[in-house]
Amino acid sequence: KRGIECLEVLYQSLVNEIKNRGYLQADETPIKVLTSEKKGATHQGYFWVYHDPFEQSIVFDYQATRGYA
Repeated sequence: KRGIECLEVLYQSLVNEIKNRGYLQADETPIKVLTSEKKGATHQGYFWVYHDPFEQSIVFDYQATRGYA
């Protein structure tokens, strides 16, 4: 569990760093996400890809809504 927590901190740092750069390319892909409350039910989620072409860095980010996070 401790390893996962450390990786989460590193991941969030990378997401924040890339999102705060001066030039960024982004793409959104809607995906169906299983809902734990009801067997077989899904809800709409969004998988975002952020790309900094100058630094050649990419990060993938899941969000439950299309709102800015």
